[in-house]
Amino acid sequence: MFLTNSAADLHWHRLQRFMPRFDEWLRAEHQSKFAIAGVNLRNNPHIAAYHFHQRYTSFLKRVKFGVTDYWFRCAKRSRAVE
Repeated sequence: MFLTNSAADLHWHRLQRFMPRFDEWLRAEHQSKFAIAGVNLRNNPHIAAYHFHQRYTSFLKRVKFGVTDYWFRCAKRSRAVE
């Protein structure tokens, strides 16, 4: 099995719940949400990394029916979010 996963970290409501300025993010318009999410990701990469790891392991455990042996690599890309 070969899987490629990509984090939709600027869109995940569940991730933003754990970030600062969540209430402001909820009330913001579309473009402002991206700006707030971008700042949150730059300032709190540990929260995003933990959230992605939890989603990934949950996927392997529940969706892929208890996969026990696997190998994965995480590649992070930087963005120019302003």
